[in-house]
This record gives sequence, C-alpha cells and structure tokens, in this order.
Amino acid sequence: MTSVLLTGYAVGSLLAAGLAMAMYLAGSNIRQIFFYLLGSFATASWPQLSIGLPIIVVGSIAIMFRARALNALLLGDEAAAHLGLDVRRERVILLGLASLVTAAAVALAGLIGFVGLVVPHVVTLLFGSDCRILLPASAVFGAAFLILCDWVSQLTMRFAGWLTGQQLGSATLPIGVITAIIGVPVFLILLRIRRS
Repeated sequence: MTSVLLTGYAVGSLLAAGLAMAMYLAGSNIRQIFFYLLGSFATASWPQLSIGLPIIVVGSIAIMFRARALNALLLGDEAAAHLGLDVRRERVILLGLASLVTAAAVALAGLIGFVGLVVPHVVTLLFGSDCRILLPASAVFGAAFLILCDWVSQLTMRFAGWLTGQQLGSATLPIGVITAIIGVPVFLILLRIRRS
C-alpha cells in the first residue's frame, strides 16, 4: 500500500507539473483549462457524448454484474476467498472497469469532485451496503445531484449578473465549484457520523 501511495504521489506530481506547463503555454485558452479542472457541462456536445456514453454504459453494466463479488469483497479478503472468489483477479477487473468509466466521464465533463465521495455514502445510509442496490441507486442519485448542481450554477450566474447589472449571457459557473461547496460539509458530517 505504501508503494502504491508513493507511486501515486510521484505520478501526480509529474502530471501537476505538466498541467502547470500547459496553463503557462495556454495564453488566451486558459479559461478552457479552468473549466476542465473544475468540471462543466458547458463545453459538452452530442458528438463527444456519442463517443463517451457507450464506454460509460458498458463499463457501468459490467460493474453492476459484479455486484455479488463486490459484496463478497466488503466482507474482507479472507472471507471473499473462502466464498470462492479470486480476490486478486476480481480487484484487477473492477479497478480496470472503474478506471475506464471514470476516464470516459472525466474526458466529457472534466474533473467534478465530491460526487463519488458523497453520493455513495448518502445512498449507503439510505439503502444499506448491498451493492446490487447501491450501484444503480448511486448512479441515479449521482446524476440527479449533478443536474441539481448544474441548475444551481446557472442560477448563481444569473443572480451575479443581476447584482452587477451585467449581461453574462450563457455563462455558467463550473459545476465542480458547486459540488465542492455542497460536498465538503456533507462529507465532513458523514465522517463524523461514521466515527461516532
């Protein structure tokens, strides 16, 4: 685990340096980089969706078919192995599928934080930890949460335009800002509930 964390830190540092270089060289296109870093639906288009959506749908269905394996893994590695699950193989498959779905979603909408942290915890509190229910419920609640955040971001920009007396047109606040404002307090509350 330590080597995985250190490798992740090293790769993250290298990618952060690459991102800083891209921002430095972007010039007038730096706004697009910020929208990608904070996540936004403003730049999404139907051609992009036609490429990313099949990957997301097929990967999500494949993960949902492995819900029983996920339930076994929740019991711990030894218990899952006693149930006949090849733990190492299953982890590689699940990690690969989750990475594929996440990469496709991030390519479409950018980095939108706290949805994957907060929504599954809330759904677990509502429905329990059975992955056969948890996975589809998390998908539905996550989509609903993002729609709500998109609506709030549009309302925020309209309100800001009204306050300043400027016409902001179709400008929207990046969704990642709204998800962080909502997600951080909710996540801290959930952590406190789990600890107590």
